[in-house]
Amino acid sequence: MAPIPQKILILQLRRIGDVVFTSPVVRVLRENFPQAKIDFLTERPAHELIRLNPYLNETLVYEKKKSIHWLFEIRRRKYDVILDYHSNGRSLLLTFFSGAALKVGFDGPLTRSWVYHRLVKSDRNQFIVLQKLDLLKVLPIRTEPLTWSWDIQMPEEPLKRAANILKSRGVKSSEVVIGFAPLHRHPIRAWSPERFAELARILTDRYRCWILLLGGPGEGAALDGIARSIPDRAIPMAATQLLELSAFIQQCKIFVANDNGPQKIAMALGVPTVTLFGPTNPLSISPNQPLHASLRDEKLFCIGCELKKCPYRHECMRHITAPMVLSKIQSILESLNSIPKHDS
Repeated sequence: MAPIPQKILILQLRRIGDVVFTSPVVRVLRENFPQAKIDFLTERPAHELIRLNPYLNETLVYEKKKSIHWLFEIRRRKYDVILDYHSNGRSLLLTFFSGAALKVGFDGPLTRSWVYHRLVKSDRNQFIVLQKLDLLKVLPIRTEPLTWSWDIQMPEEPLKRAANILKSRGVKSSEVVIGFAPLHRHPIRAWSPERFAELARILTDRYRCWILLLGGPGEGAALDGIARSIPDRAIPMAATQLLELSAFIQQCKIFVANDNGPQKIAMALGVPTVTLFGPTNPLSISPNQPLHASLRDEKLFCIGCELKKCPYRHECMRHITAPMVLSKIQSILESLNSIPKHDS
């Protein structure tokens, strides 16, 4: 039987969504190895979220400009297990030079076999959290099947600030707020701003709800552009910090998004989601649960291409219509018994 690990390092340097999806690993490790020191190495701004996981000992913040420092620092800490969920050049180097007795990562290019002691194959069509849990099966885990939870516990202060800001904008506590995350760093993965605006107009006309348009630094102008077509009921908010963004997401009754970071945060915070897919795989991104719906045109021959630039006319996202998304929203609101009443 493999020895019980005493010092474990989880490596997931970026992106925000990937870090969120890795968070459930921590509790499973803690329940199986209660005495172990469990640390998580990631980059800014994702560290703001992962440090909220109560089962971690330490959140380490990696900086590219200090890459040599981190090679020595990881080795100095003498971890006996490295779980490399990132598996790119930087994390492979950190893992290779760590001196850990057990280095674990997903199967892939030949270079990984030179670094990891154990390579794990996982089904890419299963929910990505389950894929990440597969990496733990090389350890002496006591319980099967593995049960998990998100374990990102938001502090009260940013939640209060977000609620007060919405109140100052005219949102009453009895009113329904529907969140939109309409942007993506890869345009191929984004539903058009015009479609988001159309959906918002339908929702506000029908239910007199509020639309909270959320994004990050530098995205304010794009959010304002959508908000201008939704008079009086849209609140654009380009958050400067990840905790601020997360606190606004927590105020939403339901969250409509592209396959992006805010969508993952919404799931982790227990906010129901409707996610719009084209090039990416909804089976791995959206859990098979009643409060998390996904939309994708499965009839397209090129669907799920995983490309970063569309060689055609972006049919995968154009074929998703506002009424289709509205239907998903209504189904979730009905299951929550939260159909907004129109104030006439």
